[in-house]
Parts: sequence; C-alpha cells; structure tokens
Amino acid sequence: MKTSLSVLASSVLLALGSTAQAESLAEIYELALQNDPTFQAAQATYRIGQEAIVSPRKNLLPGIAETATAGYSLGAGKSRSRLDGGDLEKSRTAEGRKTFNVSGLSYRFNVRNWFDFQAAGHDVERAEAQFALDQQNLITRVVQSYLDVLRAKEALDIARSNERESERRLQNAKERFAVGLVSITDVHQAQATYDNAVVAVLQAEGEYGIRFEALEILTGQRHYEVSPLKDDFPIETPEPADREEWVDFALENNNNLKVAKLTKESSVASAEGTKLNYTPTVSVNVGGYNYTDTPGTTVDFGAGPQPIPARESASYRDANVSISVPIFTWGLNASQRRVAAQQQVQAQENYVNARRTIVQGTRSAFLTAKTNAARVKALQSAVTSAQSAYEATQAGYEVGTQNILDVLSEQNRLFQAQQNYTNARYDYINSLLGLKLEAGQLSPEDIYTLNDWLDEQANIRKE
Repeated sequence: MKTSLSVLASSVLLALGSTAQAESLAEIYELALQNDPTFQAAQATYRIGQEAIVSPRKNLLPGIAETATAGYSLGAGKSRSRLDGGDLEKSRTAEGRKTFNVSGLSYRFNVRNWFDFQAAGHDVERAEAQFALDQQNLITRVVQSYLDVLRAKEALDIARSNERESERRLQNAKERFAVGLVSITDVHQAQATYDNAVVAVLQAEGEYGIRFEALEILTGQRHYEVSPLKDDFPIETPEPADREEWVDFALENNNNLKVAKLTKESSVASAEGTKLNYTPTVSVNVGGYNYTDTPGTTVDFGAGPQPIPARESASYRDANVSISVPIFTWGLNASQRRVAAQQQVQAQENYVNARRTIVQGTRSAFLTAKTNAARVKALQSAVTSAQSAYEATQAGYEVGTQNILDVLSEQNRLFQAQQNYTNARYDYINSLLGLKLEAGQLSPEDIYTLNDWLDEQANIRKE
C-alpha cells in the first residue's frame, strides 16, 4: 500500500511538473484583456457611451407608422316590429367587421434638438477616447505587476546572498575569537548583522509571494512561473531627445486631454441648446390610413336569412400642424440656462487644468526616464566599485588593518548597491512606459517588444 501511494504521488507531481509552464508578459496581458474586471467594466462603459447618440438622432428624424392596430368584431341581435297594424314581425341579425389602422408620418422639431445631437456626438467620441485611455492603463498595470514579481525575486536573491555572506562572516568571527584573534565584540556585531539578514530574507519571501498573487487580480488565474528580464536588456535615453517634442506629442495624442477637450465641446453644444429652450416646437402629422371592412350582414325576418351585400370603407386623415411655445415655466428655463452656462465654465477650466497638468507631467516623465537611464549605468558601475571595496576590506581585516565593522559596512554597501541597480532597471522601464502614456504613444506593441527581452531559459517559480 505504501508503495502504491508513493507511486501515485510521484505520478501526480510528474504530471503537475510537465504541465506547468512559465507565462510570459504577453500571455499575462492577453489573459488580462479577457479577465481583468477593471478593463471589462471600462469596456461596458464604452459600449454604453456608444448608445448616447441614438436618442438625440431619433429626435431629428420623422416617425413613420409609429402605431398600427388591427381587429375583428362580431355582433348578433334580435328585434320585433309591427308593420301597418299587421302581424308582429321578428328578426335576427349577425354582422362581422374587420378594422385596420396605421398612423402616418409624424415629426416634432425644436432647434435645440440639433444642439443635443451635436453634444451627443462629442459624448460618443469622448467614450472612445476614454476607452483608449483605459486600454493604455491596462498595459501599464500589467507591466507594473509583472515587473513587481521580477523585482521581488531579485530582492529575495540578494537578501539570501546577504544572509549566506553574513552567516559565513559570523562563523569566521567565532573561529577567530576561539583562537584569540578578535574580541567577543566582533562576534556580537557579526551576529547582529546575521540576524538582520535573516529578517530581511523573511520579508523578501513574503513580498515575493504577494507579488505573484497580485497577478491573479488581472487575470483571474493563479500563476506559478514567469520569465525574467535578460541581463543585456538595453538601457537607452528617450528618443526624440528633445522633451518639447514629447510635449507636442502629448498635446496631440494624450487621451486624458482628449477626454477633457470633448467634455468641453459637449458642454458648449449643450449650453447653446439650452439657450434656445424657449423656442417653439413644431409638430407635423401627415397621412394615416384607416380601413374598415364589413364582409356581410345577415337579416332573418322569419322567412329565412336574407344577406345584405358587404360594405367597405377606407379613409385618409388630413395633415395637421401644431406649434407649442413654452410661455411660462416658473423659472425652469432660466435655471437650466444658468446651470448649462456654469457647466460649460466648469468643463473649460477642467480642460485648461488637464492641459497644464499633461504638459508638466510629460516634461517630468521625460526627465525621469532620462535620469533613470543614466542611473542604471551609474549604479552598474557602483556595484563593481562596491564589490572591489568589499574584497579589499576583507583582505585588510584578515591582516588586521581593518576591523569587523569596516567589513560589515562594506558588505552592506555592496548588497545595497546590487539592490539599487536592480530597482533602477525596473524603474527605467516603468518610467519609459509612463512617458509614452503621457505622450499618447503607448500601445500593445510595447508589451510585445518588452516580451522579446524575457529570458525563457531562466524561468522563476513561485515559492
């Protein structure tokens, strides 16, 4: 039995291992397109926005045969009569009737309807711009979450390396103390450094697991393995190198600015229409068909049924025109005009604020991306320098020219430099995508370009 259970467990583990595959950034993104609730809600909002034009458009078009009715009625009756003082006559009648009515063309026109239609057109365009922005935001959220996993993994690797080095340093201090080469103070200092390193590993392990879990929010699925970024990922300054060119891109393509601009234009059209809410409404009704068919009536005076021939009638209604004017509305029209005017002012100021914010944000994003590119290169050199300084300090400690505090300080500086370099690489990627987002240039192509720089031969697994 134990052998059977062991074989079964081995088979299950083998099956799980054979089906587990690393998921790339592109795969996570494609899953998020289908499963991210925030994006799905944005998609529904976009579809709702597309319907904004239907009602205003209908108000500009005539209604044709808006109603139609059809029916059939059947009646029967009895009657008595005396003719010229003679015998009493009895009669029975039966009648069937078909009716059909179709209303004709009707049209109601108010000049405000045209402005409502224009405002709705801007609202539809705004929904499109907002959805484009939502798509770009999804890209940034996917990249951010994916890179957070990679960042947490490298932080964990650095923490574990620091722990191993601290443990080795503690063991060395104990051995040197045992033979009288150092004081107990060196042991205590090495022990404190090691204890802190253990705590750092525990924190890094927790953070690594949390970052993996965060991917589930985007995709609705659990993920266990991803591909890391290649070491030779290129670090380049943004092109074009002139930040004002990026500002020009942003003013033309930024979707946040488009949303604000279209909101402003919609409010202008609405305000113009509201100014005309005192204008008359013209109603026109033309045509209308009314048809009645009486197939036949049967009359029985006692001598047998006597049919009366069928009667048929058809009539057309005359056209009519009516005009209604809102003469007195208890101040409602004036209130609506004031509200619409202030909404126009509000939208205008929001647009101005959005424009200024985007200009400043684009300039800041450009400088951040440019600075981060330089930081990566500088921090890469800092790691090399810190490694050399640490090795030199260790050698000095061995010959007695350096104390243990010097060694521990250089060790901490080395691992901090490694962590700073790692963070700078991911900060650079995020800042570059942030610049493209500000400029309205971010697209799924950026996902697939970055995906090409993932190392599928060095996959990392959830622990």
